[in-house]
Amino acid sequence: MKKISIYMYVLIFLICNTVSISANEENVKKREMRAVWITSVYNKDWPRVQDKNNIENQKSDFIKILDDVKGLGFNTVIVQVRPKGDALYKSNINPWSDVLTNKQGKDPGYDPLDFMIKEAHKRNIEIHAWLNPYRVTTSGTDLNILSDNNMAKKNPDWVVASKAGVDIDGKNIYALYYDPGLPEVREYLLDSIEEIVRNYDIDGIHFDDYFYPSKEFDDKDTYEMYGNNLNIDEFRRNSVNELIKNTKIKINTIKPNVKFGISPRGIWKNYSSDPTGSHTSGSESYYDIYSDTRTWIRNGWIDYVTPQLYWKIGYNIADYSKLVNWWNNEVQDKNTDLYIGQGVYKPEISAEIREQINLNRQYKNIKGSMYYTLSDIRENVSGVKDKVNELYKYPAIPPPMKWKDSNPPKTPTMNVDLNNNFNEISINKNSEDSYYYLIYRFDEGESINLEDNSKILADISANESKVVYRDSQATKGKNYIYAVTALDRLHNESSPIIKATNVKKYYLDMFSFYGEDSVKSSMLSLQKETGWYLEYKEIKNESNKYKIVTGEFNGEENVIAAVNALKLRTGWWATYERSNNPDKYRIVTGEFNSENSVKSGIERIFNEFGWWATYEKTSENNSEQSLTPKYRVETGEFNNENIAKEAAKTLGLKTGWWTSYEKTNNPGKYRVITGEFIGESNAKKATDIIEREFQWWSKYEATGNFVNNYRLITGDFNTKDIAIEKSEWIKQKYGWHTEVKER
Repeated sequence: MKKISIYMYVLIFLICNTVSISANEENVKKREMRAVWITSVYNKDWPRVQDKNNIENQKSDFIKILDDVKGLGFNTVIVQVRPKGDALYKSNINPWSDVLTNKQGKDPGYDPLDFMIKEAHKRNIEIHAWLNPYRVTTSGTDLNILSDNNMAKKNPDWVVASKAGVDIDGKNIYALYYDPGLPEVREYLLDSIEEIVRNYDIDGIHFDDYFYPSKEFDDKDTYEMYGNNLNIDEFRRNSVNELIKNTKIKINTIKPNVKFGISPRGIWKNYSSDPTGSHTSGSESYYDIYSDTRTWIRNGWIDYVTPQLYWKIGYNIADYSKLVNWWNNEVQDKNTDLYIGQGVYKPEISAEIREQINLNRQYKNIKGSMYYTLSDIRENVSGVKDKVNELYKYPAIPPPMKWKDSNPPKTPTMNVDLNNNFNEISINKNSEDSYYYLIYRFDEGESINLEDNSKILADISANESKVVYRDSQATKGKNYIYAVTALDRLHNESSPIIKATNVKKYYLDMFSFYGEDSVKSSMLSLQKETGWYLEYKEIKNESNKYKIVTGEFNGEENVIAAVNALKLRTGWWATYERSNNPDKYRIVTGEFNSENSVKSGIERIFNEFGWWATYEKTSENNSEQSLTPKYRVETGEFNNENIAKEAAKTLGLKTGWWTSYEKTNNPGKYRVITGEFIGESNAKKATDIIEREFQWWSKYEATGNFVNNYRLITGDFNTKDIAIEKSEWIKQKYGWHTEVKER
């Protein structure tokens, strides 16, 4: 059983402060998806029409795209590699795309996808392969124009001619689509996805909003054959769902690190159709193209969703501000990241992109954006390029997907060598899953805050056992602090290795915590709020420990009240003991790490409480603290396992305690159990909370375990004044005693 031990006052602090709030702006910026769609159909973004059949021009233009993207602060490209049943990659089942050579099926003389992946990864840019699963043509219904190895031409019974839109004169456009309801079509599409995932070092597979083209789709024969007693709408949605579900399974079977995302239309359902829909009145993807995004999210079939919210803030039919709120709620507590599709191809959207991105950043579940399209940004439509450059002034890394992988690489090792014209940073790989490094640079006098992305100096590939980065922007003779972290393929970040150039270093040494879980919990709370690098160390029978002993109190009731007042005001661990005089008691605090700190504590007691107090060294074995017993709380019985399981989850979410459940001696009955509490009084308080908040009967019992002492240590601060300032802040915020020490 996992064990948690923590002071009740720390527990109450965490309960009160672990509410669901929006991340601050800096946190959002450092972990933010910044992607752009690169469209190949119609040769819109790449390759250019004039570069068809020109390998070198196609390559050089794509390199220029990547350099532009990187320079603007983007970290991901979504490249259309299967625009209409064809391929911009080497395939055994899909013909070469005509956007490369002007003729479908003609070998372009190189493998574009392989080239694009390698160039993107050189720059630490993620690249996702964008597929249009069902589209065969953009206009026209003549199968004869397709190459002979096109699966649509080889299997005409897989294909349906359907309305695809209207032209500028208002006339209907018809095109060819694969029939989503045919099992053999779905199998072919899964084989196409497998080809890419198995043969290429791709970061993600991406679908856009092309599913059934309309309700008028002529699939009567397919429905009669495979309808299985569903109505036609249910059958179509189920056909799409089968592809989505099995795409996720296929990818995870081959390469679990590869992400799967979809960019659906921006409205799932309107409120008028479903009270759980958005307050909009536009086209509903659930009904119009059979796109059941909610089901994909709730079943975890997609790793990210990028709704195309291509409307203005305040637009009466589809208000951007209402839709971002709806989608933010839709992914709450789901294993699907939310990125917003920004329609910057519209001048009115480009004009307000700054307002839209800043609105996105107010929502904790919105993890970034994808922009449609690249060419509109490069052409600076309504100043969008300038605005993006400002919004993405400092670099960001894509957010991790903890449900796929949550284990960071080991911390690398690093040396800094000073040269006349640059500082040379040498990094050694300590973990095979290190994919790239982040190098942070801080000036002397700055706190080491790894959440401050303005301090990211560079991101460099970890493809060699040793890599070297030259900081040529360093000012000669100026002192710097460098921090380096290793990140894996899914952007889990290691602890840093920190090196300074001729800078004195200070750290905060805080008071003792009892039990490793207690210090870990406190460390994570402080780390989350400050962004500081932190560590903790076990106190190993140190003899230079001191405790405060107060004067006597008359009667146990009085001393208990005094202990509680002292703990509440200071946050110190404290207890009481009998003195040598009958019916007299005195307070005894937890340990202090130096004589100066214990003297400071005595002064505080005198100033705030008016009590006489002294101090004395603790014993070698820290017996008064290390022998504090642990307790756990048990509830009364629940009538089945599901109820107990839900009760344990509810209790854990509301209190922050570790919880579980177990069978009782009565058949079919279960009880909830919590993790451990330090001392009987804390266990008693926990039962009071349970009975007051949940109305469950509960009790506590001793576990027979005892605790060790730990202390919390921060990372380095670069001046003593900064360290003192942070020390005072911790004392006021948490009530912990801290000392400033020079390392």
